[in-house]
Amino acid sequence: MNRRLFLGSRVCFCVLMGLAGIAHGEDSDDAIMPGEVDETTVTINAARSTLTLGTDKGTTLFVTVTGPLAAAAIPARTQATVGTIGPLVPGPTPGSFSAEYRVPTDQMPQSAIISLEVSFPGGARAHATTHLMLPAVTTFPLRSSPEASVSLEIAGRVFGPIKADGNGNVSIPIVVPPDVAVGRARAVNKFGIAKETEVDLQARDYPRVLLIAPQDGEAGSTVDVEVWALEPSGDPSEPEDIDLRASAGTIRRAGGTPGMARFTFTLPVRVSESALGVGGAVALVAATGDGTSMRPDAIVVHAGPASQIVIASDVKRLVVATPRVAHLSATTQDRFGNLVHAQGMVITADGRPLPAQPTPTGATAEIIAPTRWQGLDHTAVAAALGKIHASIALPVTGGAPARARLGPKLSTVTGDGGTPVRLVLEVFDDRDTPTSAARVTWQADDDGVIEPAPAPRFGAYAVRFTPRPVMRDRAIAVAATVDDGPTASARVVAEAGATRTAAFRVGVAWNLGSGFGQTAFIEATRPLRSIGRLGRLLSLGLAVGYVHSEVTTSRATLSPAVHMEVDQAPILIVGRVRLPGQGPVEVAFSGTAGLTFASTGLSATTDSPFGPAHGTARALVVGMGADTSIQLHPGEMVIGARYLHAELGRNSNGDRIDGNILGFMCDLGFRMGF
Repeated sequence: MNRRLFLGSRVCFCVLMGLAGIAHGEDSDDAIMPGEVDETTVTINAARSTLTLGTDKGTTLFVTVTGPLAAAAIPARTQATVGTIGPLVPGPTPGSFSAEYRVPTDQMPQSAIISLEVSFPGGARAHATTHLMLPAVTTFPLRSSPEASVSLEIAGRVFGPIKADGNGNVSIPIVVPPDVAVGRARAVNKFGIAKETEVDLQARDYPRVLLIAPQDGEAGSTVDVEVWALEPSGDPSEPEDIDLRASAGTIRRAGGTPGMARFTFTLPVRVSESALGVGGAVALVAATGDGTSMRPDAIVVHAGPASQIVIASDVKRLVVATPRVAHLSATTQDRFGNLVHAQGMVITADGRPLPAQPTPTGATAEIIAPTRWQGLDHTAVAAALGKIHASIALPVTGGAPARARLGPKLSTVTGDGGTPVRLVLEVFDDRDTPTSAARVTWQADDDGVIEPAPAPRFGAYAVRFTPRPVMRDRAIAVAATVDDGPTASARVVAEAGATRTAAFRVGVAWNLGSGFGQTAFIEATRPLRSIGRLGRLLSLGLAVGYVHSEVTTSRATLSPAVHMEVDQAPILIVGRVRLPGQGPVEVAFSGTAGLTFASTGLSATTDSPFGPAHGTARALVVGMGADTSIQLHPGEMVIGARYLHAELGRNSNGDRIDGNILGFMCDLGFRMGF
């Protein structure tokens, strides 16, 4: 005997509900405790294990349930590969049942697999299987010598001998076991001569597969399935030679014993909505490995317990002062989105119950657009069924966009390339009702990054605008266009974000006399932000330069005429103050002070008894200047003019050099911010 327990998804749910009743102090007399089903066994005993077809009509099957749930067992499904089984009838003691088995009508030798099942409160089930041998009795005709003695051996059993008539005809009653295809006939004539021959018994195949699966299951759950199979001889098939296929879902082999293969079957997660109420059937086909016998069955897939509510509307928004109506539909679904039967659903709008029409899976309702704007940009729609809740926000908006407002109108942000400013565009219709736009186009008159940002409310659109790095204050206009119609703009002031600047400048120098030369300066400054907003206009730094100048005296001034070259390396402290402004051109004034280190060379321009003379000197430098800068990303171009004064006096060679050795300078350069 063999037995197997089925515990599907519905069974587990019922067991858990029983435990919950105990936890709350409810009556638990009918609750199933964990382990009680596994400790309950079912066995089958047949009054006769072998029935001869053509002679016997059937037998009685006795079912005995033992264990903690024996008294609660209820008759359930009966199955047989061949023949028929009557209903299970309760016996004289709790847990005992009986059923009548009737042999098949055809007298073909075969074997029957029988399964009898009982159920328990809460949906758990248990079953047992057995099989019966069904040999067939028949009369087999043979032809031999007249009056010969004829016998027929089948599977080691000899039938006869019977004497043939005068024409050699003889019929021998025989009993044929399943899967016996040939027999051996022996005839001994009246002269004592014996002759043997093999005869074809014309054996035919018969159903040899029984599929035991739950009749229904929850979508996405995993159930156990057993497939029992016999060889044509009635011997148990090897579990590896038994197959199971399904029209949907996933099947995995879980082991088995001789005559039975065990599978786990994961049901599909989706249930056909057209089959709502009865579920969608998944076809199962069990077969022997060679395909000589198969057995179809089906499992009805039903939705699981309700776990969510889905609210849908046939319109995306309600337009104020229009006849538009939103048709709402609230449906109850399981965790996979399958529709679940539900009654008593309540639908509300802004906390007020709506007249709802019940449906098999929920309810429907309607919301009419308000006649005027009430200051709410949405209607809160909610649905409830017991402890399950869901809600959506149905936007309430105006008509076509007629006006737009972008704010704040003036924003100030640090222009360091990483600090954004948030701008919010509000769109209104001709009744000043907030409304939505199909498309909003943003643009700025200066480089920067515009990124979408979460909208604060319906009818509003937000962006983050990050100006590119700037070394001085810059006013940037940002504009938004709504559906190629209304426009709005705002002004963003990007304050100088650079904390350090560096410039390289080259130019010419003139000492307002006969000296000319070339200049090159490297300058680094830092804004004095620590002293407040005024510090944004002030900066202090250091400049290092190179100045080359040449002077030639005339014969009238000095005889012989002398040519002088001076190379200088000024090291200066620079203070700059720029004029307030946010335009593309900036004007600044500067003052300088420091030292210059000079190398001088004197030589006669005509024949002279004196050779060239070289010397060094240093002098204090003071000066002032002005420059104009033009923004030219990634920095700015600088055009400047300055006057520097330095007198070298006597150099190391004893020569005295009087007058300003630097003078007036004009230069051109490029400044970068960091």
